[in-house]
Amino acid sequence: MSHTVSLLETLLSDFENRPKMFFSEPDFAQLASFLTGYLYAIEQVNSISLNSLFSEWLNVGPPKTSLFWPEYILHVKADGDPNQAYTLLLVEFKRFLKEKVLPFSRTGFWKRIQQRPQRPLHL
Repeated sequence: MSHTVSLLETLLSDFENRPKMFFSEPDFAQLASFLTGYLYAIEQVNSISLNSLFSEWLNVGPPKTSLFWPEYILHVKADGDPNQAYTLLLVEFKRFLKEKVLPFSRTGFWKRIQQRPQRPLHL
């Protein structure tokens, strides 16, 4: 997982320093959509839902909502301003990696989660 965190940090740095590599103009909706999909792909490989963990981490303080992280950042943190939301997403996700993900990746916590038997999906 620490390799994944390193890749995420590099990606965030590229979004911040070279956004035109990914988007014609820095755009919160495109960034949020891209990052949601990227985190979903990580979940499929590592069985760790970084999307859900990021949403839970953001929703610790007032106001507590049930919004998923893109809506929370745009509507609560940035007061509906997509330009501010773009910057806040990068700042908050870096903090999330540093405060929540990195400490667990160093302790082997993610490996223990991955080794747990998966429950069958009942439809």
